[in-house]
Amino acid sequence: MASVRVLYLSVELERQHVPDRAGDRFPVTVLTWSGVASVSNAYYDVARTLGAKPSFLVLKVAIPAALPHVFVGLFMGLGSSFAVLVVAEMIGVKAGLGWYLQWAQGWAAYSNMYAALIVMSLLCSGAITLLFRTRDRLLVWQKGVVKW
Repeated sequence: MASVRVLYLSVELERQHVPDRAGDRFPVTVLTWSGVASVSNAYYDVARTLGAKPSFLVLKVAIPAALPHVFVGLFMGLGSSFAVLVVAEMIGVKAGLGWYLQWAQGWAAYSNMYAALIVMSLLCSGAITLLFRTRDRLLVWQKGVVKW
């Protein structure tokens, strides 16, 4: 009986996060594919001429050239992920900041509601700042080439 409860709990937790995954994976996937597809064939040709193996082409040519597109996809996915997460918490679960917002509104606890909104904005802002710092560190070779 305990295994059935664990299985039900894992399916329930999985079901709660499916919309969130769909909201952030699509832009990341599309922009990663676009970034890899936009790499100039000349880069691959030069690497092959110098004796590069297929793994080198992927790890040292395609991925670094596609990273700017990947980060754009991550930024888009992060924003949509937070929006979808809050809506999913408001509708489907009995815990989380989205649920707390709705609960506070129902009890007319507007100060609590604004506090939850501030916490949510700080979380989103912190995640975006972390992503910007990671991008700046990984794409240091682009400094001065691309204006953000």
